[in-house]
Amino acid sequence: MNQSKSPASSFVYIPQLDSVRFLAFILIFIHHTNVAGVAAMSGLQKMGWVGVDIFLCLSAFLLTRLLLIEIQTRNQISLFKFYMRRMLRIWPLYFAYLIFIITISFFVFKPEQSLFRFVTLATFTDNIATAIHGYNPHTATGHLWTISYEEQFYLVLPFVVMFASRLKKATSKAILISIIATGLLSRFLFIHAQASHPAIWVLPVTHFESVIAGTLMAYYYNRLKDIPTILLLAIFAVSLCGIIMTPHVSTSNILFFISYTSAGLFSFSVVTLAINSELKWLQKLLFLKPICYLGKISYGLYIFHLLALLVVYHIRPTDNYYINNLLGLAFCIVSAMMSYEIFEKRFLKLKNSKYRLEK
Repeated sequence: MNQSKSPASSFVYIPQLDSVRFLAFILIFIHHTNVAGVAAMSGLQKMGWVGVDIFLCLSAFLLTRLLLIEIQTRNQISLFKFYMRRMLRIWPLYFAYLIFIITISFFVFKPEQSLFRFVTLATFTDNIATAIHGYNPHTATGHLWTISYEEQFYLVLPFVVMFASRLKKATSKAILISIIATGLLSRFLFIHAQASHPAIWVLPVTHFESVIAGTLMAYYYNRLKDIPTILLLAIFAVSLCGIIMTPHVSTSNILFFISYTSAGLFSFSVVTLAINSELKWLQKLLFLKPICYLGKISYGLYIFHLLALLVVYHIRPTDNYYINNLLGLAFCIVSAMMSYEIFEKRFLKLKNSKYRLEK
């Protein structure tokens, strides 16, 4: 869930979006913490799930934009290079983390109890398994369904962009409307069938607004600057109210239509404000080097955060959740920094030297 600056994408690199990644991570981190006794954080924890949607919107926007530039400059897409760039960014840390977790589980669980959900993690189908069986029960893996979701998106995105580039605009719009209608109908059928959480939450066919928002932002990138800041702030405020006032995503409710649409609009407004906002204080905040750096390592932050919290709560079984959460965040940041600087950068250099997108 990370698109770091590199020669491969330097001519489309938008540094302030690194800070947005860190914002998305912080929301997810708070969502997964225990805030008992920290009343001021309970509201933020309830809506922290929207951090996932911000990540999805960012990925869709940046990757679609890269593919569109490749078509415009080369009149084709190198599928091999696209998939290699994704593999070298996502797979090394992901599989290293899985191997670590499997090693731990070997001493805790019986192999036959562990095998199936490790297979779904390894084959990037864990979101489907999660929809059927619930979150992955193995230590610090319940959040990894999002990697499966994104890998499935990466698999089809180049074909969608290539196909759309050969169509007339009217035809493309008709297909887009059909896709949205299919997604809405699928969600309605899941709700009507009283599908239990997290079935709707983890499947692309029922949780799609933020991905579509990011994709459309890439297609209409040159028009984003024409959207007035006051309008973006209004969309931000209205969609935030929609997220806060509708039921939590862990329930199955017809108001999900408002929740997910609000999340898509919220993600769109956050990303667009970061790109084009005329608010000087916001731009100064987003360009702060420490926050930008934390955004660059946000993939590692996301991978490690549940494990970091588990370790801290195991070492310090206390009711002082405020201190434990801060210690968990610090442990997570240190782990992600070490992973990025010592491990991930090796694969990023290979990605940038062998499979970069030439300007």
